[in-house]
Amino acid sequence: MDDNEYLLSLGRNIASARKKKGYSQLLLSIESGVAKSYISELEKGRRNPTLTTLRKLLKPLGLDPRQVMPK
Repeated sequence: MDDNEYLLSLGRNIASARKKKGYSQLLLSIESGVAKSYISELEKGRRNPTLTTLRKLLKPLGLDPRQVMPK
């Protein structure tokens, strides 16, 4: 898997986790303190988040970064 595929897969996993929790991008933005536009770009595979940002995003969803990392 190349870097672009990896980021796209990561973004899809985050979007899936967000939707399972019933969160919109706006609600996740409010809960995590990460800009909605950043979340959108991340879910499209256009951003490569730091571990700190990933943790901020996943905390409101009750997830650990390992749970959304592509295999």
